[in-house]
Amino acid sequence: NLIRKIQFDFFKNYVNLEYLNLNKNMINELEEGCFNYLNSLIYLNLSHNQFDYLHFNIFSNLKNLVILDLGFNNLSELKHNIFESLKTLEFLSLRFNKLNFINMH
Repeated sequence: NLIRKIQFDFFKNYVNLEYLNLNKNMINELEEGCFNYLNSLIYLNLSHNQFDYLHFNIFSNLKNLVILDLGFNNLSELKHNIFESLKTLEFLSLRFNKLNFINMH
């Protein structure tokens, strides 16, 4: 696939979506609030893309998310509390990124 950017309102008509696989695209930008409409989402795969930055509240509305795959991207830093709202998260993959700093404060 050739998706490069996920815009703020991209998923506004998919409020009941539970599974979203966006792996193996060319996503290099996730606009702030792009997942705000996906309150029912359980599974999100963003692996094998090209983004290097995540807004600190990018996942704040994903209250039901259980699986999040961010592997094989260019992430070098994660913002403090980026996963704080993910109370139901059971699996998180950050494999094969360029992480050298995770801000815990």
